[in-house]
Parts: sequence; C-alpha cells; structure tokens
Amino acid sequence: MYRFITEEDRALYEAFVERHPKGHFLQTYAWACFKTKGKPKVLASFDEKGNIRGGMSLFTWRAPILNTCTVYSPRGPVCDDDVAVMKELIRGAKEYAKSVGAYQITVDPDAREDDAFVKCLQTVGFSMGDNRVDNAILQPLACYRINLAGKDEESLMASYHSKTRYSVRASLKSEATWRIGTRDELPVFQALLTQTAQKDGFHVRPIEYLYEMYDALTPERFLLFLIEVEGKAVAGSVLLRVGAKTWHLYGGCSDEHKETYPNYLMQWAMQTWSMEQGCTLYDMRGVAGEQDKTTPLEGLLRFKKRFGGELVPMVGRMDLVLSPWKRCTIDLARKVKHLVRK
Repeated sequence: MYRFITEEDRALYEAFVERHPKGHFLQTYAWACFKTKGKPKVLASFDEKGNIRGGMSLFTWRAPILNTCTVYSPRGPVCDDDVAVMKELIRGAKEYAKSVGAYQITVDPDAREDDAFVKCLQTVGFSMGDNRVDNAILQPLACYRINLAGKDEESLMASYHSKTRYSVRASLKSEATWRIGTRDELPVFQALLTQTAQKDGFHVRPIEYLYEMYDALTPERFLLFLIEVEGKAVAGSVLLRVGAKTWHLYGGCSDEHKETYPNYLMQWAMQTWSMEQGCTLYDMRGVAGEQDKTTPLEGLLRFKKRFGGELVPMVGRMDLVLSPWKRCTIDLARKVKHLVRK
C-alpha cells in the first residue's frame, strides 16, 4: 500500500529516513515542507503491519514550453534493493505526475552506477539520463565523504594529510575558538558567506532563505558553526544532521586572521562534533572531480582530499519518460537554445 505522508505520519516517516542506509536530508519531510512552503508531497510505501518500507519526496520543475513539468525526487527513492517496493512507489509517483501534467519523473539516487539499487530502478522503467540536461536541479555527481565509524579524535587526525594535521593543530593552539551559533546569528554567517561568494563567484541565497531553512529543520538538524577570534566571527558553516549522517552544506570565511587557519578548525569542529553525536558518515557534499562529468573544481577537490575521505561518484540522473513526444520537443528546444547562445 502506498499513500502520501500527512502530519500524522510525520514522526514515523522521519524516523524511517533517519535509520535507513539511503536516508538523506533531501528526502526528509521537514526538507519537503521547507522547499514547498508547507505543501509537501512525500510518498511512502507501507507493509501489512503499517510500517514504512520505502519513501520518496516529490518536487515539480516547470518546463520552458508545452505547459508541462518534471517530477523530481532528489537523492530518492529511499528503500532497499527491492523491486516490489520500488514498483509501488513509482506507481504512486506516476499517478502524481499525471495529476500535475508531468512528462517525466527524474531521480538522482544516493547510489553508484554499478549498485544493485540502480538495477532495480532500471527494472521499474528508469534509464540513464543526460547529466548535462537541467543540471541546475540535480545533486552533485560526485561527493566527498568521510567514514567516522569507529574513529576517535586521534584516529581522525591521523587520517588527515600531513599539512592538514599541521593546520588543524596550529589552529587549535591559536586564539581561534569554535561554537554553535543561534538563529539570531544567521546574519553574521550570511555576511561571511557573501564575502566568500564575491571572491569565488557563486550565488548566495537571501537571509530569508536561511531563516526558513532553520525554522523548518529545527536546531537539532540545522547547526550553525562559528569560528571566532577575539570574539569576532571569522568563519561560519551550516551543518545538517539526519540520523547518523551529517552534511556540510554552506561555508563562508573572511580575510581576517587567516594565520589561525579557520577553515581547517571549522572542518575539525564539525567532524569531531559529528563523532560525539554518534554519527558515522560526514558528507562534505559535491566536488567536480575525477569522476565528475562537469568541469573540475580542482581547488575545492584538493582541499577536501586533505581530510582523508573518499570521492564517491554517483550514478547521476535517471529518467522515467511518461510522454516521449513532449520529451523530444523539449530536448529539441534546449538544443536550439544552446546553439543560439553559442
């Protein structure tokens, strides 16, 4: 049996996502509420005892023509390598897609290309998609992850590159300190993030976006880390937590007190905090690296490699086309648009 999750099922569904190996913050009910302004569409499959055995959060992305859309499930679905459960979830997703006039369903699961999970998705109708199409809505094609299971501070430090160990130790001996900030300090972080964005050339969300995210995820899942020198914040990061996993979402740093290595202390603080909370996976999120199909961001990749984790290539986009003629028309329109731009 499948149906959409309601507020009554919320705690049951969130607990399922927290404990499942493929659980992800992008598949939580709280994230769906945040991104849809309180109108989430989260589908779940139930067994005969009423236990959840699979779920997928659904979002709609409008196409530029034909008054149609893509139904998108970021890092979904969340379930075992079980074709029966996937069939049930996708049946519900198809019904929803039909109700909103979607021409395809797109997922980019938390799985490598050779995983059995991908084979199950292919069995229920999905095929490998083009990761260059609608790339703005997709999740990173490669993530840098650190396995924290069984580690303590000593073994974590030992896993770092020698230069990273030096930088972290130097920062710990400096005047820099770290703490977890409050909602009222989000503007402080926003200012640091803006400084970094101006240097590196990326877009920064408005402060209202951070407030809404904080309120939706609550302080238990949204952690604002601040690095301070003499009482002034010189770096900040947002860390998200779901179950035994944490994700480094955003980070910003000023040009002041670089001699204290604030970015290295930030990573040390978030990783050791995650260990203290019993987390076993620390996700540094996306990099455009060796396995990525986009332009490499070598500086970012080098920084993350220094912390001794693993570059995990994802399968990327997988599509279930519901209207082939609409898909062909939209693909042709995109190609023409690309040629005109060139």
